[in-house]
Amino acid sequence: RTRVMVVSSQSAVVMGFMAVVVGTNGPLWVLLALSAMGVLAAAPYNPSSGALIPDVVGEKDLAAANGLFSTLESMTVVLGPAPGSSSTRRAS
Repeated sequence: RTRVMVVSSQSAVVMGFMAVVVGTNGPLWVLLALSAMGVLAAAPYNPSSGALIPDVVGEKDLAAANGLFSTLESMTVVLGPAPGSSSTRRAS
């Protein structure tokens, strides 16, 4: 699981290449291909991190840890786009 998470987190390199393509007005197809590669590389990360919880937390605290993990994961989905939208609004 840990190896899957480490390899999956390397998808940030793909995001760097995407920034270069956007900054140099590169072809759209390259941007789409890099986006697909990034999604495929990053997809196993969340299931692997969730499966790692029982190895880190004792059985007594497992229900609370799973609940906290799920809550934090949901909060990032809901609250995560806010900083990006506010910075985009200021830039335009």
